[in-house]
Amino acid sequence: MAANRSPHHVGNTSLEFLQNEKPMTIKPQDLNIVWGEDSRYWNVPKSDDDKGRPAVLNQVYWLEVTGCVNGIRSDKQYEVVFRLSLTPDAFGFGGSPLYVMVKRGKKGKFKWSKFSVNPDERGEFKISGKLMKPDQDQG
Repeated sequence: MAANRSPHHVGNTSLEFLQNEKPMTIKPQDLNIVWGEDSRYWNVPKSDDDKGRPAVLNQVYWLEVTGCVNGIRSDKQYEVVFRLSLTPDAFGFGGSPLYVMVKRGKKGKFKWSKFSVNPDERGEFKISGKLMKPDQDQG
């Protein structure tokens, strides 16, 4: 009997934030990507040989990409940035917002940032979310 294989791409759960590495870059293969192992939806680079190659979303019903970094400090502010670009034949993003959610640790508060995508925009653009210091946290 064949083992059940998940259609989801599981990233690296043991990434460590290096205090002297600013900014820290997380490669696409280190992210958790829902439906990332299904080539109808995604092409995810599989190894360091593919470094610099982006994850490519072919089509989407549910878009969810997550990651985790250990070793962040509670007295520091962090920003999570996703670099995105749309191909000339991309469609369906004009009416659907994208959200970036950041959280500090398992018990931290979620912080959401909402972005509207211009479906006519081409080239790279960025969406981001900030993780504030606890004393700057505004519920």
